[in-house]
Amino acid sequence: MLALISRLVTRFPRQVAIAFLVIGIVGAFFGASVQRDLAAAGLEDPGSEAIAASKALMDTIGVGDPDLMLIVGSKDKPIDKVDPNASVTDLVAMLKADAAVQRVTSPLDKYEQGLISADGTRALVLVELKGTGREKSDALNRLYPEIQKGPVPVMIGGPTAAERIAQELAMHDLERAELLALPVVAILLLLFFRGPYAAALPLAVGVVAIPVSFAVLRILTHFTEVSVFALNVGTFIGTGLSIDYAMVLVQRFRDEVALGNEYHHAVDKMLRTSGRAIVVSGVTVAASMLALLVFPLGLLRSIGIAGALVVVCAMAAALILLPALLMILGPKIGKTAHLPESGGWWARVADAVMARPILVTVAVLALLGMLAAPALRLKTIMPDVNTFPAETDVRIVDGMLDEVTGFGAENHTPIVALVHTQGDVIKPENTAAVVAWIKAVKALPGVSKVESPFATGSFTDPKIAKTYLTNPFLMPSELRWAVQATTKGDFTVVKIVPVARWRTNEAAAMVQAVRDVHTADDVRVLVGGPTAVISDARTAMSDKLPLALGIIVLVNLILLFVAFGSVVVPIKAVLMNIASIGASFGALVWIFQDGHLVGLLGFEPPGGIDLTVPVIMFAVVFGLSMDYEVFLLSRIKEEMDRTGDNKASVREGLEKTGSIITRAAALLIVVVIGFAAGRFLFVQELGAGMVVAITIDATIVRALLVPATMVLLGDANWWAPAPLKRLWTWLDMEVKE
Repeated sequence: MLALISRLVTRFPRQVAIAFLVIGIVGAFFGASVQRDLAAAGLEDPGSEAIAASKALMDTIGVGDPDLMLIVGSKDKPIDKVDPNASVTDLVAMLKADAAVQRVTSPLDKYEQGLISADGTRALVLVELKGTGREKSDALNRLYPEIQKGPVPVMIGGPTAAERIAQELAMHDLERAELLALPVVAILLLLFFRGPYAAALPLAVGVVAIPVSFAVLRILTHFTEVSVFALNVGTFIGTGLSIDYAMVLVQRFRDEVALGNEYHHAVDKMLRTSGRAIVVSGVTVAASMLALLVFPLGLLRSIGIAGALVVVCAMAAALILLPALLMILGPKIGKTAHLPESGGWWARVADAVMARPILVTVAVLALLGMLAAPALRLKTIMPDVNTFPAETDVRIVDGMLDEVTGFGAENHTPIVALVHTQGDVIKPENTAAVVAWIKAVKALPGVSKVESPFATGSFTDPKIAKTYLTNPFLMPSELRWAVQATTKGDFTVVKIVPVARWRTNEAAAMVQAVRDVHTADDVRVLVGGPTAVISDARTAMSDKLPLALGIIVLVNLILLFVAFGSVVVPIKAVLMNIASIGASFGALVWIFQDGHLVGLLGFEPPGGIDLTVPVIMFAVVFGLSMDYEVFLLSRIKEEMDRTGDNKASVREGLEKTGSIITRAAALLIVVVIGFAAGRFLFVQELGAGMVVAITIDATIVRALLVPATMVLLGDANWWAPAPLKRLWTWLDMEVKE
């Protein structure tokens, strides 16, 4: 493949460059508006019990979880002293008349309680919307100005409003990161390459790779839901890899030109050596990202797809466009090429490390262990509105539900159970089974109250229950209405309000406790609600995590064996990557869970780490760390094949790649810092963790631990069992001169 690319770009460089220019322009135009087609949700497991409960509730009783929570009014003027036709009444009428609205619950409903604050100054209106997450978001965008139009202030909260703000913040952080990082990256590239043409090439690769990947993402939105956070993660992966790949290739091209090779020979040698390393690197990073597809959560799946897409686009641009540009700009880039003097800084580092390999190995492992130690107390938390800045409406509404007397957040975000009996619920024997189940739920520690007409004293008394069920018209009107509103045929809905705040780990434990309550043989219960949705997502992640990690590790082991013909090098590389990731997890705990660097990053300590962050970080950091490993090992292996001298090969490999890896890592850190400086906690956590991981990986791991262990193992580095060695030879993976 690389030989074919070499012939193509050396014979038709201008045609190749023009073709990529056209592809880049089309991708930029088509992918520019991709954010409008992206969703901010994706933390649901479509196959979970909570989602099944939500669908069953809507299909049977027509009840769903509120998508919007509107707080109408202000503390300055009581609701009942405001003209009702200009406040709650008009607002409710407008909402009910909209085709996108499924259901509106308000203080105007005769039997609703807890929707007027105790001081009478504010009303709570709950709105359920129709359709998919994207359709609900579109509906809110259209309804937003209508909701805000009235004479009384309206604060908009709830899951759909949270998704809307998350989308806005994600795009704001993306634009801000690009604005902050790209000028710094451009300046550093000028300093590193000492020439505008060479410095422009990494940016050219990124300018093509990222828009094209966004264009493909936009196409995918027509087939599946894609998270807006895929853009953030995809952008810093794509930018980083584009810079990494371009720097490695340009430097190798300059080295070959400095040796006296013609430009087409320099490009050919560059592709067969450094280009091969990029293929191995790109496939390992893409495979790590695609491992996220084993999770059923849309957020993880779309980040995996976006990450793999941008890697493939960066590889294509680096291996096809960049060599073509080098052929065109060769005289301007090659004229500054020169061979560095032997015995430079990185050669001296290699000599110092190889002189004391045991001491260096023990010291580095001890340091990594110390940095990773806080990760042993890592606590994952379910995401909630506290990840948003304090001034956003959804944060304010959530706080008011907790603080304003008379509301109570738990009353409106309860654990919801759909109880299914054999035959009508109002048959005496079925009602008795429901009442028994409710009684057992009430007895659970941590249950504040249970909301159901069958939880009342009337139905717990068998004689009264029989009278009411035999002749429902004898029921008090309020109780009869409640039964009709919550029961339909074989189904009845029961709301369990826990003592713990919704979406906390304690509330999640309550979801499982309710599911564990014994039911009669002819009674089935589906447990859902907002907390259950996230709790089930966490369970799905836990169940699939070993498979995802296993795929990442196994694929990397196989690819590194194919690249180097050794079983020792891949195992060592995987262990070193895990050490780097452990240190980055320790930093996450120290910064965010423990609350350090609050002043610098401007976040509120959440008390834990977003449950998706460690999974995403493992995939991303594992792939990017392997990127640097492959660059270094490829040069060492190349020298080892040429000289057969292990120490000399390690010294030469570190001397040739140390500067490139360090500079590439510095540029990637600049890009990631731009994202870590954003306002969305999820992105901040990812960014900060990656900065630590990249810093550790490009410095103490690649500069110290890799050469030290390579020297300690000697020729054993390249060992493989005879059958595997024959297989590798048959695959003809060795670089041919």
